[in-house]
Amino acid sequence: MATLIPALSACTSRMTSGERRVAQRLEDKLDDDYLLWYDVPMGPKNAHPDFCVMHPRRGILVLEVKDWKLSTIQQADKQTWEIIPDGIPKSVINPLEQARQYAHQVVNALERDAQLVQADGAHAGKLAFPWIYGVVFTNITRKQFEAAELHQRQMPIEMRRSPGDFDPTSDTIKVMTMKVSNGLEFPVMALPGVGHMPAPGEDEKEAARATQRLLVTVSGDCGFGARLGT
Repeated sequence: MATLIPALSACTSRMTSGERRVAQRLEDKLDDDYLLWYDVPMGPKNAHPDFCVMHPRRGILVLEVKDWKLSTIQQADKQTWEIIPDGIPKSVINPLEQARQYAHQVVNALERDAQLVQADGAHAGKLAFPWIYGVVFTNITRKQFEAAELHQRQMPIEMRRSPGDFDPTSDTIKVMTMKVSNGLEFPVMALPGVGHMPAPGEDEKEAARATQRLLVTVSGDCGFGARLGT
């Protein structure tokens, strides 16, 4: 059983019904070595994420909890959502973007501690453990979420058509050709359709490097795909 800070009995009165359900699930289902913080100030800006989950080996998860129903959401894009929670329309930040901003504030605060960051290498000064963020919609099922195509409004995508077209540190999915990716590194990469690569004028050696995981799909007939053992 995980440890919730403050104790559930001390914060139930200020929780929404969805936050109470999430707190109870996290507390009951996670192992004893997990720590959970609910609505406590974090980082230099005193951010208040709904939940911050920490494990000594698995890292940190920042969660925002929304009790909205599908009918509450009137319009949504990658930055702003229009909702009607109490019959009064209002504009709010995309909840995933909200969780992302909170997570970065937590990470920036932790990176000030030299004992928590990598001392050298390509990721020197960065946290020595993984971190991630997410949103829990307590009154929307996965089927409803996908049917409303809300998942397509959660993942910001950035196109790189030439050098300097994008910020490599921004928290987006980077889409680019092999040529303009030359010399870059990413933790996770997907390389689709290598049967049609390289394109005319491109060198197959001109590509970014995956440092943790690489997904490759092959279609068509070409020597590049054959050398991969397909």
